[in-house]
Amino acid sequence: MIKAATPAATPDRRHDDDIFVGEGYDLLRPPKDAPRSPLAFMVAQRANWVLRTHFHDQHQFQMVARGSGTLGKHALAPFADHYTSPESAYGPIIAGPEGLAYFTLRAVTAITAQYPHLLGVRVEQFNNLGLLIDQILLQ
Repeated sequence: MIKAATPAATPDRRHDDDIFVGEGYDLLRPPKDAPRSPLAFMVAQRANWVLRTHFHDQHQFQMVARGSGTLGKHALAPFADHYTSPESAYGPIIAGPEGLAYFTLRAVTAITAQYPHLLGVRVEQFNNLGLLIDQILLQ
């Protein structure tokens, strides 16, 4: 059974590390025995935090719920939306002074996020190295 919920007052996950500072609220979380199911969650990114450029292995849509910030060179405000295809790097996502909360929706759960800077690849090189990245991820 897939868990469906509304954002709770208490987050399902808290992060305070080099990758992300903020909270995650699960709205639609697949069970462990069906990991390739739909996924929906809300992220509450702390004020002024920079989420580095990264990519996932699945299509995804994101919609801003509250706060402000930027995605790359684009301003973000409530109801701004963003689509990313698999293995397309996007970011950085920079939260404004009041923070930034956004929904992420995927038809299939992504296995993980990959960060080009941790793979030793410059972001501007990334889209030309899709096959190489696939090989790295499969090893």
